[in-house]
Amino acid sequence: MTRRATPIFGAMVLSAAALGALAFRSGGGEPEKPGAAEPAKPVLNLLLVGQKPGTWLQLPIKSDAKPQRIHAHAGGAIDPETSTLHFFGSDNHANYDNNEVWSFDPAAMTWKPSCPPDKFDTYRYQDGCKVTTTGHPWAIHTFAMNVWDPVGRQLVVGAHQMHYGFEKMPNAKVPPNAAESWWSYDPAAGKWTPALNSPDLGLGHLCYVPRLKRAVGFSGGNAPVALYDPDKKAFEPFKGQGRCPEGYTLRTAYDTRRDRILLISWDKGPNVWAFDLDKQQWTNLQVKDRPEGSIYGSWDYDQSADVIVSQWPDDPKGGFSNSSGKGRTFLVDLNENAYQEVKTEPNGPYTGMSFKVIYDPRHKVTFSVVGNEVWSFKAPAPEKKPEAGK
Repeated sequence: MTRRATPIFGAMVLSAAALGALAFRSGGGEPEKPGAAEPAKPVLNLLLVGQKPGTWLQLPIKSDAKPQRIHAHAGGAIDPETSTLHFFGSDNHANYDNNEVWSFDPAAMTWKPSCPPDKFDTYRYQDGCKVTTTGHPWAIHTFAMNVWDPVGRQLVVGAHQMHYGFEKMPNAKVPPNAAESWWSYDPAAGKWTPALNSPDLGLGHLCYVPRLKRAVGFSGGNAPVALYDPDKKAFEPFKGQGRCPEGYTLRTAYDTRRDRILLISWDKGPNVWAFDLDKQQWTNLQVKDRPEGSIYGSWDYDQSADVIVSQWPDDPKGGFSNSSGKGRTFLVDLNENAYQEVKTEPNGPYTGMSFKVIYDPRHKVTFSVVGNEVWSFKAPAPEKKPEAGK
């Protein structure tokens, strides 16, 4: 079935309090008692709340400020209490290197430069840390090494920090085999804090596990390496056993319903894996009907629909650059253990190497950021296949 995109007529936002007031005026609920008002909650965007399932929606940007582009080698994370997206990371190619942080508010549909970039002459190596004179991390590839710490309300950035020659700058003077640092960024304060002597994950990824209040750091080979406590800035070993999924510069997502970590790999056959946190072991879920080609981080777990929303290139050889210029949208139905394509009109946004597909639990949509464009996808209920013989 072809699904059409929801037309955009303008921004509408509604707070939780306003929703309650409307419900009372329409005859539902009880009147508020004096002094019983709750603290104001972040507003919701009615374009997203009312988005039709099975459609992509490009959000109109209402701010004058916006990034030139969010880099292909950058990643992001969402604050689930406000739906605000935070992005950090640099391609470090073609003389476009920066260490800025950009934040996007889906309710207001505005970009904000949360932390401005630093000039290269501010880069230093001091006190065992690659840091600028303003106290910021250098421009680095982050891939899927950005996660949100909901306890400390901060962005956590892992390391292997690829700098492409920055260590050779005369003002930096980095010693051989210098240790890396993970970082935490507090958007409210605009402040970065390093965690020194951090494990080097290579081209790996992070996944925050709520019940542990820790981020699990995986290596570029997808093996578990360490647990990180963002509050104490402390690490502890976290090793695994058995075979790991194929691929590198991939991403992981936490399955809130089953308390496990999910991953889409480059394995030639079934490529959806689950990591058991107690056994510390990966298992191939043997998901059927895998699309052709490979993807990096262009997917996330939709906890409302209980599916993985994934963006694939319309090109069996695509995945990095997606030369086709077209995308395809697939759900992974975790109950039926199968991929299902959702054909939309228009197609979803173009993605190649992307780590900017992020689920929003408040609006129950999945965002995809391409350049400085922001799109949302509302997952439909997975189609049930008829039973054999019926």
